[in-house]
Amino acid sequence: MKHSGKLAALIIVGIIAFIFISKLIMSKNESHTKSISVYEAKKLAEAQEQSEPTEFNTIDKEVKTNKNFHVANLFLDTLSLQSAMKISEETRAEEITKNPYSYLGRLMRMRGKIYKIEQLPPSDTQKRPWAEILLFANNRNSLLGASNVSFVYRGDISKVNSGDIIYCIGYFCGVSEGENAMGGTVEILSIVGNAYKMIHRRLSE
Repeated sequence: MKHSGKLAALIIVGIIAFIFISKLIMSKNESHTKSISVYEAKKLAEAQEQSEPTEFNTIDKEVKTNKNFHVANLFLDTLSLQSAMKISEETRAEEITKNPYSYLGRLMRMRGKIYKIEQLPPSDTQKRPWAEILLFANNRNSLLGASNVSFVYRGDISKVNSGDIIYCIGYFCGVSEGENAMGGTVEILSIVGNAYKMIHRRLSE
């Protein structure tokens, strides 16, 4: 009887020890799993934070911060010149200055008179030529009667010149501040595109 009692006690102690060790191992595994999940989530968040956007930012109208130039460039890769001409909507400058957030990311064509054209510096990541075409667009919502438009154009600029009147066709990316000839600050409407339509060519002197 004494031996059977001791044996039973040993069995009970063994079972208790087995349960304790099993819980300890499970607890460590759970803790390790949680730490991996937190680490992976942190790395994923960092990757998402550092990645470039693929959709237009429609809550920040400042081109310096909204990254819409990058998104417009992505969209241009799949936009043919024929499609740009066909599906763009004619838009006036006063409509944009009244409702800038409503127009962010929209494909449009805007009429304006060119006053300056300048090729942009080449880049390792941009294999195609880019240029900035500056225009004056009529604007009844402005005291000056016109808005400054920066048309960042991807394509050949050999057939356009200052004084020409064109439709610039592209995505409205937002606004920036610039300086006019009098030294004052003006708001500039920024459009990024790969197409234009000639309306009136300046007469050669």
